[in-house]
Amino acid sequence: VEDQRFWLGMSGADTQPKSDCEIERRAPSFPTMRVRIYVSAKYLPESADSYAIVSFEGGDEIGSTELVAESDSPDWEKGFVFDSDDGSNVTIVVLSGEDGEIGSASFDIEAVMEERGKVCAKDMEGGGTIFIYAAEHCPTGNFVYQICGKGLKNTEGLLGLSRGKSDPYYELQGTSGEILFASEVIHENLDPIWEKHEIDLASLCDGDLDGTIKFSIFDQDPDGKRDFMGEFETSVNRLVSIFTAGEEIELTRYDKEAGVALVLAAELSDYMNLREAVKEVVDATAKVMVTAADAVSKLQVATAALEDAEKAKTAAEEKEEKTRILEEELEEAKAAASEAETAAQEAAEAVAAQVVEGILALKIQGNKFQNTEGLFRKPDPFFVVQKKDADGAEEAWSNVQISPVCKDTLDPDWPEVEIDLRDLITRDLTEPLRLVFYDRESDGKHELMGFLETSIDVLQAAQGGDPLLMEKGGDETGQILVSGVVVHGYIDPMLAEDKAKELAEKSEEAKFFVMGKNTATKIAREDSEAKREYANEKISVADTANEEAGAAKEAAEEADSILERILSLV
Repeated sequence: VEDQRFWLGMSGADTQPKSDCEIERRAPSFPTMRVRIYVSAKYLPESADSYAIVSFEGGDEIGSTELVAESDSPDWEKGFVFDSDDGSNVTIVVLSGEDGEIGSASFDIEAVMEERGKVCAKDMEGGGTIFIYAAEHCPTGNFVYQICGKGLKNTEGLLGLSRGKSDPYYELQGTSGEILFASEVIHENLDPIWEKHEIDLASLCDGDLDGTIKFSIFDQDPDGKRDFMGEFETSVNRLVSIFTAGEEIELTRYDKEAGVALVLAAELSDYMNLREAVKEVVDATAKVMVTAADAVSKLQVATAALEDAEKAKTAAEEKEEKTRILEEELEEAKAAASEAETAAQEAAEAVAAQVVEGILALKIQGNKFQNTEGLFRKPDPFFVVQKKDADGAEEAWSNVQISPVCKDTLDPDWPEVEIDLRDLITRDLTEPLRLVFYDRESDGKHELMGFLETSIDVLQAAQGGDPLLMEKGGDETGQILVSGVVVHGYIDPMLAEDKAKELAEKSEEAKFFVMGKNTATKIAREDSEAKREYANEKISVADTANEEAGAAKEAAEEADSILERILSLV
């Protein structure tokens, strides 16, 4: 179809009269290009509130225009930009705001672009004519802007806790997803003002002033690395509006607020309003289009064959595109599986290397201690925190920390003591420890008052509750009230083990997903090859139809000459 389609090209197979835009004197096919179209209608049966929906013929919707009120010849302002290749067809449906469809027509984009003035028209069954303008999309003009940051979050040091400040710069991402510009770095500043910048609209947003663009702000580190500071999405029109209104733009960093951005300048430069020029072309072309309407009707059979071939080709290309996407997804799935496996291995290694960290803050009181000093004096109690030795001996305990002495009391209230968990336990809070209570003696021969064998988790459970019993020789010698037990900075090793297990399971799931995606990709390749074979068969049928359409050449040439003579007078 690309190189052999007859030079009398088709655009539509309906029974309505068609214009010379479908009798094409063309060179062989052209490659895919970006195309901009505008649509309008004239001579509708009556004035109405109307709008148009534009779709690929037999395919997806491209978009819809705005509503034009009370007009029999609406010129819709909104244009549409899309990729077009040889044989790309679009369908335009005109609808009333109240009464539904008024009419529709389909156009071969290449045929429209080859017409004088790049304008084509078709009559609708219900009355009226649809006009379309199509040209290679070559957006002009530049966008001049300047932004600044305000109250950016500092990313210097651990958790942003540093005497230094970030060195921010931003990157501008266009509607294509490509990074188009990186600003200068503003050193040591959380309220940076970047220089004004000018960028062409073609690369920024492909001429779509409402297309989404993104600003991403980073902290440039001395070692060449960078830290993400925040981002926001917007559009050219939105930036102009924000600049006019003097509004702020909220920055987000991992779904959290990260300061604001201000627009110090936003304006268009060397920008041409194409729509006004198109209106003049359409008005001039509308006067002559009707003269060639009869010629297209003689080419209907060839049109149908060509459209059938193009549909088959499009279906094959769509399937090939889907296959390509599946292949990309397969590679992404493989990469994700590899990352999951790495994460699982790292988690397992972290569990193996994990050491105890944290501080135990302990506050206890004694109650009703037995007096070890006789009738006329009271003891001077203190306690020793002991841990069980790692060699596993039943009665082997080591001193970890000694409390202050509470003098002359049977109800001691010791101040809070802090103990490094690394000195007290080897793994978790259930390991045994012992509190041994003594009456301090000046000669250093302190008298045992009793002891309490317990653990950190038992002390936590007893906090603010019933007293624990101190014993000596099997007899109760006092009560211990736990008024405060706080563990700072401790990470339960079971949590890390559970996380490692979870990551290992995810790694296995990712491997199975890769297997399924691999099978789906293989099936898609086979289906794509079948679609391409079917498309080649339809192209052969279209070539035959091209030869049969030669009989219409004489009438087409005559209609074309009429159009040429009238256009020469416009």
